[in-house]
Amino acid sequence: MAQKRQATQQPIFEKFQQVGAAQAGQLQQRDEEIAQLRQQLEDLQKAPTSSGVPQYPIQEFVPLRLREGLTQPRKYFEPAAMEKLKQSIAKVGVREPLLVRRGADDKLEIVSGESRWRCSKDLNLETLPAIESDLNDEQALEIALISNLIRENLNLVEETDSIVALIGLKFDLDADSLAQA
Repeated sequence: MAQKRQATQQPIFEKFQQVGAAQAGQLQQRDEEIAQLRQQLEDLQKAPTSSGVPQYPIQEFVPLRLREGLTQPRKYFEPAAMEKLKQSIAKVGVREPLLVRRGADDKLEIVSGESRWRCSKDLNLETLPAIESDLNDEQALEIALISNLIRENLNLVEETDSIVALIGLKFDLDADSLAQA
């Protein structure tokens, strides 16, 4: 009777071992996949920022300067959001290049990315990735406005001022004519 019990238990035990071995194999495969993903993430974090994009000395950057009566859409920078961005930059660097145009004094005027620049200055970074583009005031203001609207970074006053300024720029109206309109 004892031999019969062992004989019937053996196949069940073997089945449990097979199932256990299959699960162990799946677990091992998942562990390997997780390890590979971790390594890829670490490699990305160690990779040079914005590979292939030129790096410029941080002191070459200035906020966007527009002709008289026009201003950069963004005037207020939320301290809590800036702190989060600063922490992110400290951890992984600046991953998205700034969009800039060359000013008359050869400085790089920031069309998009002023928050990244401000945080990078606070962190004492030496260089920033940037894409230089030949933009007139209208194009620069439009891009700056759109990039801030997309990110929902403008308050209602900044948004309204920027849209009014853009309308004035598109129709070549000075501040007085714009106010009358």
